[in-house]
Amino acid sequence: GFNLGACLFGPIWACYHRLWGVAFVMMLILVGLGVLAMQSGWSNHLTVTMGGALSVLLGYHAVDIRHAILVRRGYHVVDLFRANSAKEAELR
Repeated sequence: GFNLGACLFGPIWACYHRLWGVAFVMMLILVGLGVLAMQSGWSNHLTVTMGGALSVLLGYHAVDIRHAILVRRGYHVVDLFRANSAKEAELR
């Protein structure tokens, strides 16, 4: 699914969820984009578009990234789903 918080707040969202490596990599990419834009003479529109694309990409992959890091830290994955009854839930 899509995580709006990750899309809008990127590195802040990553720090809130204690994903320090993700926050660090995002900051490196954003700073790198800014430096590259200044040195190559890109238009502001291109820079903003690339930053926005990075944010949307993080929004779409945030749940998967967080899941992978939590599994690596030793947490067990539990899936949640909705069912109309306990019997239906057991069958799933």
